[in-house]
Amino acid sequence: MKVYKLLVIFVCILCTSCNMNNPKESSSTTQNTNVTTKEDTAYFAKNEKYALYLPDTEKLAQEIQEFIYWEKNTAIERDEKEQCTIFRTLKEEKCLDKEIQMHFYMRECDVSEMDEGVHNFYNIIVTFPQLENLSFYSFEYNARGLSSDYDYGYGAWFDEDIDMDISAAKLEKEKWFQKQYSLVGETKMTISSETSTQLCTLENRFKNGEKDKIIADIKKTIQKEYKDAKNLVVYVRDFLPGDEGLQGKVVDLNMTGKYDMPLYWIYSLIQYSDEKMENFDSVIWGTHYSTAYSGAGQPDYNPTVKELKKAARQERDAVDASKCIYACHIENGNLYSLMDEEAFPEKIEL
Repeated sequence: MKVYKLLVIFVCILCTSCNMNNPKESSSTTQNTNVTTKEDTAYFAKNEKYALYLPDTEKLAQEIQEFIYWEKNTAIERDEKEQCTIFRTLKEEKCLDKEIQMHFYMRECDVSEMDEGVHNFYNIIVTFPQLENLSFYSFEYNARGLSSDYDYGYGAWFDEDIDMDISAAKLEKEKWFQKQYSLVGETKMTISSETSTQLCTLENRFKNGEKDKIIADIKKTIQKEYKDAKNLVVYVRDFLPGDEGLQGKVVDLNMTGKYDMPLYWIYSLIQYSDEKMENFDSVIWGTHYSTAYSGAGQPDYNPTVKELKKAARQERDAVDASKCIYACHIENGNLYSLMDEEAFPEKIEL
């Protein structure tokens, strides 16, 4: 059961596969263009059974804007060119410091038939209709808010096959899209290039002490998972209250054979014990090897151990540990924290 559950979790995180090709509209959902009000906050849609409350257009736009700043400031790659962020894309499209038009669409994804630990959410489609080179982003918005696990131009969210290069304007005119998704609203947004002066408040929406509890469980899980590791480093990226998964990378520096994998991506679950996601339960650890080092689609791929060791060191050096929510080096079963380089190595017995 545990193996099956981890498989389901892995598929959900990788492919955001939650019956989205055949979504069910929950009968408990209330949705209309006349926003409802709860606790002095306006909502476009709600599902009280799962504690889902989708904000109105302006509030949602504010959260997306905060997320763009948060994502850039928490990117763990040292080289900005390697940071696959919305901010970088907007910068490349010369859209910073200018007003851009955004449209928001939504539908509810019902995942009640899947294994426990996966929760209902709203699939939010954000389009940029005035920009020819930008199409759409797909976000998840669950009972705890916006998730950092999003997709750009990802057609698997839809029941219909689409051209991956479809423009936002064309997508919005598709009858099947209009039938599947409801328009939340339209607004304009300006993303400032001076992101260091912006307050990123999304991560502050955890309950008191909750984030520390999750991080403590991450440490405990890593210690258990890699108690026999010879030489590897683990980098965990910061996460939001709406995240059900962790992101980051594990670099194995102990290359001894040409089939060893120097890099693994973290695909781990932050599990909650209830359908409203009110109570944190545990972290379920999971990784997947990087296909870049698997030889997939590379018939002449035949690296030497020396080349793999070099690749592992490059992957390690590409990460800024100070940007991680947690980072450690494990050598011969002993864990050394990388969070405070002045105190390194602080030995922690596993």
